[in-house]
Amino acid sequence: MMMKRIMKLNNTKIVGMMFGISGMLVVLGWGIRLVLGENVAVEGENMTVAATIFPVYDMTRKIAAEGIEVELLLQPGSSPHTFDLDPGMAKKLARTDVVYMIGHGVDDWIRDEAANLGVKRLAVVDREIKLMEYGVSGEDETGGHGRGGVDPHYWLSGANALLMSRNIKESLKILYPMYAEEIEDRYQEYAKELAKMDVEMRNMFLGLGNRKMAVFHPAWGYFARDYGLEVVAIFEENAGVNPDPKHVAFFIDKIRENQLAVVYTEPQFSDDQLLGLIKDAGIVTAELDPLGGVWGRESYVELMKYNASRIVNAQK
Repeated sequence: MMMKRIMKLNNTKIVGMMFGISGMLVVLGWGIRLVLGENVAVEGENMTVAATIFPVYDMTRKIAAEGIEVELLLQPGSSPHTFDLDPGMAKKLARTDVVYMIGHGVDDWIRDEAANLGVKRLAVVDREIKLMEYGVSGEDETGGHGRGGVDPHYWLSGANALLMSRNIKESLKILYPMYAEEIEDRYQEYAKELAKMDVEMRNMFLGLGNRKMAVFHPAWGYFARDYGLEVVAIFEENAGVNPDPKHVAFFIDKIRENQLAVVYTEPQFSDDQLLGLIKDAGIVTAELDPLGGVWGRESYVELMKYNASRIVNAQK
């Protein structure tokens, strides 16, 4: 009942809610210290920041002042779970003032790399975000067999994106006070864009019938929560690790039990094993992309709306 009420909120109320969160944080006065270390950049020196994955990179470049260069470390199409820093990226990383990251296992590889290159500031952008957990025991509603732990895919939520962007904005203003006004202005414009995106996505899902999903990789918990969906089966719980026969059987049973005709895959992972299991069962695949940065998903907003449209079209 609560989800139905949320989905029926009109556009004005939803935008107001999102900006209400932003305004409340301003009143609280935050005093953020996302940036490790107390040094402030000097205007005229090399002013470069980096982000580990594309969604964080895109948020950062939308907010950073014109005089600040923003680098992306994980190139589009790559998986953060199998990342390997090449010499070119290492050179760029060595001259950054701060690296913005997701944390919680997604991009923790950056910690050792940054330490080796003398990068002193790492900023996890999850402040004030309520993190979800994977299933912690038994065969729960997402097919979790004792996986447990924090679900780090919090960027796949419009509401969380607003908080992430605010975290990035506050950090940039601390590091580059000479650009504080421009950073604030750019953030305010971007916050409006995120609010508009969230409204559009909620409207896309209003008429959706079947809201249950089977997915390849456990990246869609926050997305499902925000937009009234339910993940009922996950094929590969641990990235890059093929599931055992018991879990495969559980996965197939969940698909049949919920009468699903689609399994959502991701371009960053090989789905050869999955395709071999479902090809004779009348089940098809549709691709969702948690990272983006490629044609048609060249911004965070485009990425989120792309995923929404894929689900709406597949669930018809």
